[in-house]
Amino acid sequence: MCGIAGLLVDQRTSADELTHELARMLPPLAHRGPDGEGTWTDDETGIGLGHRRLAVVDLSPTGAQPMVSADGRWVISFNGEVYGYRDLRTRLEGRGARFRGNSDTEVLLELVARDGVEAALAQLNAMYGLALWDRRERELWLARDPVGEKPLYVWEGPDRVVFASEIGAVRAASGFRGAIDPAALNAYLLLGYVPAPLTIDDGVTKLEAGESRRYRRDGAVRTGRTERAVREPVEVGDDALFAAIGDAVAIRTVADVPVGVFLSGGVDSTVVAAFAARRGATRTFTAAFDERSHDESMHAAAVAQAIGTDHTELRVDVADGIVAAKAIPRLYGEPFGDPSAIPTHLIARAARASVTVALTGDGGDELFGGYNRLVAGARLDRLRRRLPAPLRLRLAGAAAAFAPATIDRWARRWPTMTRRPAIPNAGEKLHKAAAVLGAATTPEAIAALVGLWPDPGALTGNADRYDLGVRTARFEDDLLELDRRLTLPEQMLTKVDRATMAIGLEARPPLLDPRVVAIARAVPFAGHVSRGQGKQLLRRTVARLVDPALLDRPKMGFDPPIGEWLRGPLRAWADELLRPDALRASGITGTTEVARSWSRHLSGTSSEEQRLWTILQYQLWFHEVGSRPAPLPGPDRRG
Repeated sequence: MCGIAGLLVDQRTSADELTHELARMLPPLAHRGPDGEGTWTDDETGIGLGHRRLAVVDLSPTGAQPMVSADGRWVISFNGEVYGYRDLRTRLEGRGARFRGNSDTEVLLELVARDGVEAALAQLNAMYGLALWDRRERELWLARDPVGEKPLYVWEGPDRVVFASEIGAVRAASGFRGAIDPAALNAYLLLGYVPAPLTIDDGVTKLEAGESRRYRRDGAVRTGRTERAVREPVEVGDDALFAAIGDAVAIRTVADVPVGVFLSGGVDSTVVAAFAARRGATRTFTAAFDERSHDESMHAAAVAQAIGTDHTELRVDVADGIVAAKAIPRLYGEPFGDPSAIPTHLIARAARASVTVALTGDGGDELFGGYNRLVAGARLDRLRRRLPAPLRLRLAGAAAAFAPATIDRWARRWPTMTRRPAIPNAGEKLHKAAAVLGAATTPEAIAALVGLWPDPGALTGNADRYDLGVRTARFEDDLLELDRRLTLPEQMLTKVDRATMAIGLEARPPLLDPRVVAIARAVPFAGHVSRGQGKQLLRRTVARLVDPALLDRPKMGFDPPIGEWLRGPLRAWADELLRPDALRASGITGTTEVARSWSRHLSGTSSEEQRLWTILQYQLWFHEVGSRPAPLPGPDRRG
């Protein structure tokens, strides 16, 4: 796991100039690779590749990058990990390959030298963002792994292509002049993150999951997609999934450094931790909050005791949480509104003191239907389609008329009245339900369910709405696919990559192994979600590893108590960032709507922390990191 950077200039450029450019771009990536730095340049063709190294496999100099293939044709700068590389190496040796070291990068490089880029990538079980220079054809290949675990940013300037693992390294390149992309800002306000291919900087793109690009010096570019081929037929069933996850965990514990596991005590992390403990990875880490409504630490501790791990519990107090919250814009480079980034980074920092690699349970919710909104949304959509429009709209209006705080007060009585678990954020959920019922089409219903600010244009004055890419009329299938295509790579994996790489920790999610992904995709929605509960396949898998009673509880999530913090220790900080002049400076022209949201939250009449946190993180990013012109408002400016 590392950081890569580089450029391809369309005119002859001296080696000194290329080296100078790389020297500007690599320091912003130092946290991703604290163990070494390397560069490779060719002034005749105007190519420069840079690399910051986090040494995980083959800690010797033979694992350093950029690396040149044995035949001299290919040069690689690689950020990621190739799993099962030892088997690949054996097969390549059978084809005549000879290796100088023991790294997975060299195995990938020699595979490319023999099979070509596209065929090589299709064979990999790996996560990556990579650059390959073909010295014979004078072509630059850039690629991101099929699930989207690793990032890659690209700026196509007037005379050059610049790329890097993080956007801060792209901004460091000569000639870069950033301005906020208004379409990206609207997408961010809707989702709480900037989805690929957009970035907050106009003119910079992110490669989408599975995307590859091929650049020539004359400016020609070709794009393609890599889907990791599972060579054998996909066997669907409990035994097949159990075996696939077990092997996925096993190959991800291979490292020349200590390995641990992030353990929340939920289904996903428990199945990973239980398999990892069988392989000798017995260090587990979790976060604990003082607020019981947000705290899962007791469940994680019970699981750790059951599987026999050396468990570390990190108590996240208000002071540490606030420090981490204010650091998010610099860690992520772009505005990022997911509050769970705070405990994720704090756990990563604590784990880094004893391990260099951490296995995670990421991907379980998105692949196996774990989000509560899948169940509730599908039911609401069925109701939406069955009811006559006048009745449906009246019901939606009636639901929206109740103040969220009033609904929350009723919901707190629910356990006493029914002996069933409390419904967290019941008021917010009822308002979401009203929006879904009021939607005219399936795409509108899904946007109402997943969106934070329902009309970002009212805040920015730019009317363009981000297209979620929902194309069919089957709500539950579309929503599950949206989680896999967008939520997983652009929110969850972005969160984990930046939170861990900020302190040089490599995160490996076994549930994103291509064999596990293939099984999840081969199972229809009804196989994942049944009797109002998702992740049926994973639940049966974990029941073979631990007592399922340890996991028998409502889904909690991993968010810190942002709502309480905003009404308490963060209030003055938020007041400053939400001033009308501060908002307008960053391009948020709908200051009245933001003020209403802030007032409702402070008074307790509504729980607005997710929306407000999205605005606050954008404001913090703009005023402390962005330093670039605000987007121009559209002609329908409102406020």
